[in-house]
Amino acid sequence: MLCKFGIQIDSMLQLFVQCPWVLNMKFPKNLQKSVDFLTQIGMEAFDIARVVSSCPEILGASSCQSAAIVLSTMNLSAARLCNIIKDDPMQFGTLVSKKKIAAVTKIDSFYLGEKAEFLLKIGFIENSDDMVKAMSHFRGRGDQLQERLDCLVDAGLDYEDACSMIKVAPFILNMSVSMIKKKISYILNDIGYTLESVVAFPAIFGYSLEKMKLRFMMYKWLTENGVKIKPTNKNKVNKSMVALSTIMACSDVRFVKQFVNLHPGGLDQWQRLKNCSTIQ
Repeated sequence: MLCKFGIQIDSMLQLFVQCPWVLNMKFPKNLQKSVDFLTQIGMEAFDIARVVSSCPEILGASSCQSAAIVLSTMNLSAARLCNIIKDDPMQFGTLVSKKKIAAVTKIDSFYLGEKAEFLLKIGFIENSDDMVKAMSHFRGRGDQLQERLDCLVDAGLDYEDACSMIKVAPFILNMSVSMIKKKISYILNDIGYTLESVVAFPAIFGYSLEKMKLRFMMYKWLTENGVKIKPTNKNKVNKSMVALSTIMACSDVRFVKQFVNLHPGGLDQWQRLKNCSTIQ
């Protein structure tokens, strides 16, 4: 069944070594149900194959809930859920599976050793409390974690800076490579910030693209309509720009009070942006 989705023999062998429980009779049944679920929410065959090949151990780990129940519980449209899973296939285990993946996934000593080796390489101290926490926090094989780190470096970040960011915001390595690339591209190309700004505020990766777009589109509208927003001393990288943390690291209530209300038409524009289909 795995071959059907384009998974190579060597990748399957590695999967069997790292997650021997996939040889359980329930695995193919669970995997098929997961594929059926993806079909029901409108995912194209090409994208289904990509999702399955990226994390078959997640899709086959547990039986999944029905599409109707998931969509109702999460208050999401099928198209929105489809996009979430396409952007980050690991979300399937959190949003769709009946059981917590961490509770049903048995990771053998080889897998843990591979992950430990990666953590030591990026500067964690062996057997330290931080390393123990990181071992339980990071999802994925050692090579997958390395691939996500490489993605940061390929974007232009210094290796040491990338490692320091991961220590501050370890959840970055739980994101898919495609999502990391999308967020970096948006920050650098769409809103014009620098890699140094990203290093200064690695928590930016913890916000969804939708939330980033909403906040910065509102900020742009305000500045284009005569509102002068003075940069704070938070932005030590580029003092002429408002720091990423200033825009993102506050609640919606505070953002409205601190920025949106600076313009008489701010609240109306804020609501229009929130209702805009390109953001939701």
